[in-house]
Amino acid sequence: MGAKDVAPGIRVLHEAGIPAFETPEEAVDTFMEMYSYTRNLELLQETPPRLPADLKVNTKQVRNFIDECFKRQTPLLTEVEAKAILSAYGIPVNPP
Repeated sequence: MGAKDVAPGIRVLHEAGIPAFETPEEAVDTFMEMYSYTRNLELLQETPPRLPADLKVNTKQVRNFIDECFKRQTPLLTEVEAKAILSAYGIPVNPP
């Protein structure tokens, strides 16, 4: 802020690699973009929680649904079958 009156100071800041903004809003917007960028990097580096070692899968139920699909000679499962298979692996699904 200050246009011509602060031009020499702005030039000194730019030469030193220090950003100078024309308005407070522009400075706040820049700060928020930097915060968002940093937060996104942190989220990308998070380690997902470990799966329980005693993961129980109802393989018999899954095999039955897949066998039924092969008997029908169709490459697609019904909604009920697909949700049953996901449930057998412990993946939550909404009711059919």
